[in-house]
Amino acid sequence: MNREEFFKLIKNKCAFENSDNIHINSILEDIEDWDSLAVINVLSIFKSVFNFMPQTEQLKSCKTFEDILNLAGDKYEE
Repeated sequence: MNREEFFKLIKNKCAFENSDNIHINSILEDIEDWDSLAVINVLSIFKSVFNFMPQTEQLKSCKTFEDILNLAGDKYEE
């Protein structure tokens, strides 16, 4: 899975209300649906896709989706 596919999966699984307006550089705290449930969903997506889970604190420190995508490091396919 590449970065773009992973980002789309996050948007779909988290069911953000205005997902068309959410982009890779969107500020997480500005997204109404970004809450503890979304954090749990993102952690489970990491586990199911990459068999890896970042630390909760790492995810909580992310400011944008770009930051979240960077947590996967080199796990993406080309």
